[in-house]
Amino acid sequence: MIRLRYHEHQRGVMAKMERYRLDSLFPAQRTTTPCPISGARLNIRCSVVPAESAIHQPMSLPRSSPRSLLRALVIALALIGLLTGCDEPPQPTVNLYRAVHSGDLDQIKRHLFWKTDINQPGPDGDHPLHVAVSQGRVVIARELLSHGARIDARDALGRTPLHVALANGKIQAAQLLLERGADDDLQALLLDLANAQALDRDSIELLSARGVDLNAANSKGQTPLHLAVAAANLKLAKQLISAGAKVNLADNSGKTALEIAEEQGEPTLVTLLEQYGAER
Repeated sequence: MIRLRYHEHQRGVMAKMERYRLDSLFPAQRTTTPCPISGARLNIRCSVVPAESAIHQPMSLPRSSPRSLLRALVIALALIGLLTGCDEPPQPTVNLYRAVHSGDLDQIKRHLFWKTDINQPGPDGDHPLHVAVSQGRVVIARELLSHGARIDARDALGRTPLHVALANGKIQAAQLLLERGADDDLQALLLDLANAQALDRDSIELLSARGVDLNAANSKGQTPLHLAVAAANLKLAKQLISAGAKVNLADNSGKTALEIAEEQGEPTLVTLLEQYGAER
């Protein structure tokens, strides 16, 4: 009972404080009603708004000076500008070609935001994607691909980004391109890389894992091993043999890798081939 009376007293105090504020706005009617629990008489204040006043006399807003209104407008416009422009990067200050060459990811993202043509080749015929993968810049390559860089674009030498990545030994970049759908003829690519002496152990493993035949030959019957021996590339010849290249296959002229090595006077290659079972 004591707690109920305390709460009733609190409500009475707050009602008195509110009364002075409301009296200035609307006429009031007061009445009393018994508390349904304690039976005490409670003061109830009912504010009545005349219909004519509610309809024809809307509450007036506080008056503000023109200077205050102008200041509020300027602040509102500034806030709107901050909200709409907070995610908008500044315009790039370096051209896309240079940005990719230098690995400037910030400038590249600016170009991507402002819709720079990312499939436009540079002065040397290289596209931004070719440049990125040739340097093994996987993050940049991923950004370019996500914004529409052509995965089948060809540079001035007719090479695709995958060709360029493998030719430069950038295996992670090559894996990214394959994951994103690069559909190069991997068998032909192996022979092109072997002809250019651009294969290495990692690229051989990557291509072999995707079903490429290391013993497939070009139109002259030359396998990657023939091409490596003809170029006196001892390191590549050893890598190919270690990966499964056959040493006794003959090209269209009937020459084996061993015979090519002997003709060229490469005793180290001859020894290597004989160690792996080359026959005369």
